[in-house]
Amino acid sequence: YFAKEKVDIAVIEVGLGGRLDSTNIITPELAVITNISLDHTNILGDTLREIAFEKAGIIKKNIPIVIGEKDKETEHVFLNKAKAEHAPISFSNIDLTTQNINQKGNLLILDIYKGNEVLFSKLALDLTGTHQIKNIRTIIQTALKLRELGYSITDNAIYSGLKNVKKLTGLQGRWQTIAKNPLTICDTGHNKAGITEVIQNINNTKHQNLHFVIGMVKDKDISGVLAIL
Repeated sequence: YFAKEKVDIAVIEVGLGGRLDSTNIITPELAVITNISLDHTNILGDTLREIAFEKAGIIKKNIPIVIGEKDKETEHVFLNKAKAEHAPISFSNIDLTTQNINQKGNLLILDIYKGNEVLFSKLALDLTGTHQIKNIRTIIQTALKLRELGYSITDNAIYSGLKNVKKLTGLQGRWQTIAKNPLTICDTGHNKAGITEVIQNINNTKHQNLHFVIGMVKDKDISGVLAIL
């Protein structure tokens, strides 16, 4: 379908896991694996290592792979698979750091460093949840790797794109304010890792009374999430 429509670039999101997902028939220019957390355990496995093994299934021969977070429990799974496939691998939270983080109105403002060098100063993101600080490193690392592959991605395009994510993509439910009186915020977090970030955002938001409305499907770790809340 994408070939028929003659798209320039197709960004393909894995449906579930990776190794056995239908999207794994493609050979990408670049593969990206974000943070690993316990989710879909009835299908993917009960440990982070087992889940990482399924995710690592998208690593292809000689194709660069960007990993969002280096974690002791999962890094060897990715390193071993990348070595077997001769795939150049990088961990964005090792290569890049975020500094001078603050919120200005409806924007998250931060600097991106590579070592002691500032790559992007006062980068503004219209998604303000704390988890975006992790995501932003993965995004920037991905853009830098695409540049290495010969793609023309200007700094201006990165600044503009990240400042207008919601407008450009229609993305909703990422620590999104839907009403101000009373302050009402919705978030699509649905596992312990996601809800931990939600709690951090709640703690950073001034309030006297707090009410939760929660909906979860039955394959989620409902008791684990409720314990955090």
